[in-house]
Amino acid sequence: MKKKALTILFCLIIGILIAQDEVKYGELMESVSCEADKNQTYALYVPSYYSVEKKWPIIFVFEPAARGPLPVGQYQQVAEELGYIIISSNNSKNGSWDLSFTAADAIFKDGAARFNIDSTRIYTSGFSGGSRVAVTLAAINKNITGVIGCGAGLSSVQRYQPGPTSNFEYVGMVGNRDMNYLEHLELEEKFDAMGIINNRITFAAGHQWPAPDQLREAVYWLELQAYKKGKQVSSAFTTDTLFQRMKFRGDSLFQINRLVQALDVYQQMADDFEGQKNLEIIRKQVEKVKGMKQLKKYQKRDERLNERERKYQVKIDEAFFEIRRTRLMITNDSTVKTKEWWFRESDSLQSVTRSKNIDKRNSAYRLLNLIWAKFATSSFDYTARQDYEMAITLNEIWLYADPESVWALWSMAKLQAKTENADAAINYLNKAHRAGMKYRGSLRATEFDILRQDPRFIELESKLIVLNQ
Repeated sequence: MKKKALTILFCLIIGILIAQDEVKYGELMESVSCEADKNQTYALYVPSYYSVEKKWPIIFVFEPAARGPLPVGQYQQVAEELGYIIISSNNSKNGSWDLSFTAADAIFKDGAARFNIDSTRIYTSGFSGGSRVAVTLAAINKNITGVIGCGAGLSSVQRYQPGPTSNFEYVGMVGNRDMNYLEHLELEEKFDAMGIINNRITFAAGHQWPAPDQLREAVYWLELQAYKKGKQVSSAFTTDTLFQRMKFRGDSLFQINRLVQALDVYQQMADDFEGQKNLEIIRKQVEKVKGMKQLKKYQKRDERLNERERKYQVKIDEAFFEIRRTRLMITNDSTVKTKEWWFRESDSLQSVTRSKNIDKRNSAYRLLNLIWAKFATSSFDYTARQDYEMAITLNEIWLYADPESVWALWSMAKLQAKTENADAAINYLNKAHRAGMKYRGSLRATEFDILRQDPRFIELESKLIVLNQ
């Protein structure tokens, strides 16, 4: 592990070393070069009213595919509202820990040098593998105050996990169709047992970054924790804003008879706002839900469904483990899991997503998410080894399980470009655009250099948004 990223993280006494005229306040900057390492860049948002005369909270963000501008755009609204600086690495991505620690080291140092940061309000955030990076940094560096972890929990490396002395706050955010949904439930129990103050925000989606309004609730929750500790918080912050948002979420779940989920929200509110708000109405709701006969039935049903899902996860894990040996070969051996076997499994799960039972539907979506996530990660691994034939096959299965994924289509386009199949690369880029790819920065990947003079590429480029530099 690169210790330097952890020991020099916040030497904020060095002052503001870099000229501020290259930073555009109130605008999303897609790529800012780190002063100490020009190979490291990050996307940036600084509130329009930034001033060096005061200290500012900051969130360092880690994205699994190095798409720095994406999460900055998601955080931009609340960053402006509450006065947060957002820095998101364009280099950190799923892969080796050294890659992530090097990127973290670079943006930590650059953030400390450029801005007047409040050393008591330094946060990390990330999605998927980036979420694991964010919580790892908090686990091994006492200077990080809190984490917004989206779509994944802890690293599998024991020494990168929180321990008894960890003292950060944690907001877990996960879609109810995300393959890591059960992991977030288990992480909540683990953090409760460890005494780590935490909150879980579940939203209706698969494995993806939360929407801006959902991230707004997470940042408000961190602001509440700072407020309760007597720290200087934004003048725009009010406890009532967060209280009403959480109550609306709990009441909405209650009205559609999602009693287990509603109870979770109400109990979270009772903990969070103790001593801050009149909680009589919330305590009454907690007692009301606990007294409903359906609650125990729903709790037992959820436990059964979750256990079945865990067993299916094991089945997928075991089948996936075979791939390095079999390479998905066509064979007369019926026990070998070929590409067609994975297609059939995906088809079977897709059929369950049409069930009338919402919990069965969500479980099937989570298992499909698990399949594509495994094949995405493995495709990246084979790409790094320059085994492009295998990487393309794995990407095909990823796309079969998640056909409208911008990320999958974009990754396939890169692979086709690497193998000099210009027609296929352009085709997949156009599909990615139709599926939602909207920023011109997506075309900066060096793999697309062979396409830059192609009229079809130029036409696509003209349709994409250019962010402020």
